[in-house]
Amino acid sequence: MENVLILQGGGSLGAFGCGVFKALADSKLRKIDIVAGTSIDGVNAAIIAGSKSDHPEESLEQFWLELAENSTGLDFLATKLMQAAFLNFWVPSQGRTLNDMDPNSVLSFYQSSSYGNPKMFVPRWSPTRVLKDPYFLTPQKWTYAYDHSPLAKTRQIH
Repeated sequence: MENVLILQGGGSLGAFGCGVFKALADSKLRKIDIVAGTSIDGVNAAIIAGSKSDHPEESLEQFWLELAENSTGLDFLATKLMQAAFLNFWVPSQGRTLNDMDPNSVLSFYQSSSYGNPKMFVPRWSPTRVLKDPYFLTPQKWTYAYDHSPLAKTRQIH
């Protein structure tokens, strides 16, 4: 019999996948024979499978803590202005207005999609890329909107 862990991925579900793996480790299930994941959980699976530690759950948690610490934050005034500006907009993916949603969750989404996370991805339209990207001024030629090279540069967590 093999122990198989399959993680579905999908944005913040990656953090949930981290918690699932930690719970499995806490329950003394140490040996995972096969691990697979889609999207962000593919990253989780790679960290679990590639960890050099006897406790890959710690490596995975450290990765998520580093992501959280490096998210681009808005200052208090900007946050309040954004809350006021977005208050009655329609959010098509949820089918609700922002009045029905937690403003901090909405702001976190807009921050991440607008500014990225320096440990994971940066938007292609970031002003820091103007001299690095030969197609910066011709978005019709873009084949991707977010550059994931920061993830490739993430240090190995032991």
